[in-house]
Amino acid sequence: MKLKTSLGDKPLWSQVYDILVDRMNQGVYEAGSILPPEVQIMEEFGVSRITVRQAMDRLISEELISRKRGKGTVVLERKDRASTVFQSSFDKVTEVQGNINKEVLSVKMVTPSPEVRYAFELSENQLVLELVRLNRDNHGNVLTIHYSYLNPITELTTKDDYSISLYKVLTQKGYPIEAVIEEITAKISDGKEKQIFKLRKDVAIITRLRKGYNGKQLVEYSISKYNSEGYTLIINSN
Repeated sequence: MKLKTSLGDKPLWSQVYDILVDRMNQGVYEAGSILPPEVQIMEEFGVSRITVRQAMDRLISEELISRKRGKGTVVLERKDRASTVFQSSFDKVTEVQGNINKEVLSVKMVTPSPEVRYAFELSENQLVLELVRLNRDNHGNVLTIHYSYLNPITELTTKDDYSISLYKVLTQKGYPIEAVIEEITAKISDGKEKQIFKLRKDVAIITRLRKGYNGKQLVEYSISKYNSEGYTLIINSN
């Protein structure tokens, strides 16, 4: 199968990823089945091993496949995925915060993690804007820390005003958030999280991965960590 190589087309690894996902959705590669070896995929699409591995890495990061020693690359069933995933309209996501104070900790251009780079379909050298914000209670205790990464197509810069809602900023830029996909997990706090939240004991930390879309375009990739002792999160996905 010949991939598109014209200027402006998706990167080759992204095209391979799309085709493999489409085959999973159509049942060509069913849950529990083994994907073809990398060499076979390379030959089918006429691409390098690096390109195939980039596509595979994204599939792994999205928990669609898993590499198993002595068996190969296995297509995962939904029940095998670690996170609860759901999609809802943005205006149906409500945080019950009480009295909190919001603080912008930093705004800078950074080299994205592989997960963020794959999500935005960026080249290896592209930078993204990282916005780090804190929510504190009236006593100064950290309730939440948000790490938000914005797609370069939004043309947001470090000079934009982030003292207002991020979603107002995106709307002003012509990219209002119309839908979100979220994954929520909980685990006992580690050393770094204890330091951030100034915890003296082990408590559950809620991690929320949020992907915000304008139409079908992913514009926001945010990771938020919540101190479960000071925050209540209510999500209505009906």
